[in-house]
Amino acid sequence: WDYGGSSLLIGNTFTENHDSFRYTYDPYIYEYGGAAVDVSANTSTSIILQDNAFTDGDSSLSFYAVPSVDIEGNTWDDYDSGIMNFSSCGAVTINDNQVTNSYGYVLSGYGEGMTLSVDTLSLDGTRPTDSFSRTYDLDGNLVSEYTYQSTAYEMIYINDAVLDMRDLSVSNS
Repeated sequence: WDYGGSSLLIGNTFTENHDSFRYTYDPYIYEYGGAAVDVSANTSTSIILQDNAFTDGDSSLSFYAVPSVDIEGNTWDDYDSGIMNFSSCGAVTINDNQVTNSYGYVLSGYGEGMTLSVDTLSLDGTRPTDSFSRTYDLDGNLVSEYTYQSTAYEMIYINDAVLDMRDLSVSNS
């Protein structure tokens, strides 16, 4: 989390970032997952992410009201929901990034005055839906288990923002 400062993330590896939570409503125990975020920033002055590898996570980037965001040369593989999410940011520049075997929003941006400039974005094996399981137990004994098919999402969702996209490659999706 970054509130108000500048962040520089270069050459890092993010692996298996999953969040699950459990709550009890006596006598039942409920388990859910899918809420982890790799990098989140609110009202920071600038964010630079360069040459990072993100593998097997829930959600990756979530930025709110950041005036300057630069994302370059990163890779994402096997993500379960939003990859790059921007809300009310200023200038967002996305160059030479690759997303494989992931689902949900790859790029989402909303907020008046925000400009997203995308150059060379490769999407391979991304899909708008996926499924996941939920387990319910009672005193350690399985009560029910089911698989849920998620809602279909656009790979790219822009609302009330400007998008300038060049060299988008989509395959096996």
